[in-house]
Amino acid sequence: MNRSVRASKRLVLTASATVVALALAACGSDSSSSDSSAGGGEEPATLTVAYNATGDFPEPAATLKAAKASFEAENPGVTIDLEEEVASDDDYHTKMQLRLSSGGDVPDVMYFSPSWVDADAAAGYLSPLDDGLAEWDEWTEFFPEAVRTGAKSADGNTYGVPMAANDIGIWFNKDVFVEAGLPEDWQPTSWADLRTAAETIKAEVPDAIPVHLYAGKASGVTDAILKTFQPLLYGTDDVLYDFDTGMWQPAGDGFLESMTFISDMYADDLTAEDADVLSPNVWSFIGPWMKDSKLGFVLDGNWMSFAWVEGGPNDWPEWGDRLGVAKMPTQDGGGDGFVTMALRGAVMVRAAESDSPDLAMRFIQHVTNKENSLSISVNSSQLAVRTDVVADPAYSDRPTVSEFSDMLQYASYLPMTEENAKVEVMLGELIEEVALGSLSPEDAVTQYNDRIVDLVGADLYAG
Repeated sequence: MNRSVRASKRLVLTASATVVALALAACGSDSSSSDSSAGGGEEPATLTVAYNATGDFPEPAATLKAAKASFEAENPGVTIDLEEEVASDDDYHTKMQLRLSSGGDVPDVMYFSPSWVDADAAAGYLSPLDDGLAEWDEWTEFFPEAVRTGAKSADGNTYGVPMAANDIGIWFNKDVFVEAGLPEDWQPTSWADLRTAAETIKAEVPDAIPVHLYAGKASGVTDAILKTFQPLLYGTDDVLYDFDTGMWQPAGDGFLESMTFISDMYADDLTAEDADVLSPNVWSFIGPWMKDSKLGFVLDGNWMSFAWVEGGPNDWPEWGDRLGVAKMPTQDGGGDGFVTMALRGAVMVRAAESDSPDLAMRFIQHVTNKENSLSISVNSSQLAVRTDVVADPAYSDRPTVSEFSDMLQYASYLPMTEENAKVEVMLGELIEEVALGSLSPEDAVTQYNDRIVDLVGADLYAG
């Protein structure tokens, strides 16, 4: 197993004891320094908090609205002005960058992807939170060391407090499996087991899609990379990026074998129709496909359960009994036997140009306290990052929580470097072309190795 994978796993082993749940009101245990204008009946103050909303997804709106109400109640004279952007992640980030670079209409606090933090901090758009975190007892008491370490940026400072975490596993429909003669407690131990299950479903349940492997770039290249290609690649001896050396790796045998697996599954009609794969909304098809027993299995994130919970887009009271979760196996069952790609969840950050930096810090602490962390994890079906939420039955008793939490011990992470975004665009194009049959796996290896040095620079390329 590659040393960068081992290093990632060591980091996550500690973090696997960290997962969160639901509740709405926020508590008043936040402790930090305060602005002279920060409530307590003193001079009125307004804090602007920006976040992104997408489709039917209930978060982060539900938790932020609850946090606004409780924070204002605890701080008379303070107004939390929530600014909701209904846009794609990329469009939301672009708008935030334009506002931050203008130095004018700047939000005080923002809900941010961790992949944006390093570059925006280096550009001077964000302010470090280290002083406020040092005065906040909950940071060291309830956020494990691995989480605190993972929140640090390349310059050693912490710019964002994490709200949740996520990882990737295999969701499968037990009804489809039973009809196909496959076990309800299915746990594949190799890629061959994945293919055998798909072939069996195709033969025995012809009305069902055997497996969905994300491959189209229209829904976002991260889907194809995070949910299909990298769970395959990291089950071989190859990785894309070595965290120990900070170097991007050339495509090798594992890269070729991963692309070949994708190519073969698509060529043999074991996957969804091309029109669905290429849809920008293909992620939204998984919920109804599973509910209607039209899909055998899919590699997807723990958050997918939001599609079936009460009030979700495909309300399905029986989902916890009729869906199973399996770990993604390595290629031949070697190494630790299983792999998952883990995602550092969204973080709350503070703008460098905030007019009320201490008040902003207090709100960040408030929105990431136990109650609000529980809320966002349960509402969004994400994993928690606070140890005090792990034992809370409102979180831990929910279906699939224990299965996805257990996977964290096998986790590897995506790099959060500035170069990663460029590599993802190129890699997403290659995955789609291989899946559709317009590019051979061998040519994908050649193109990747020819193009990556121009994307990351010779100093960061190990080839």
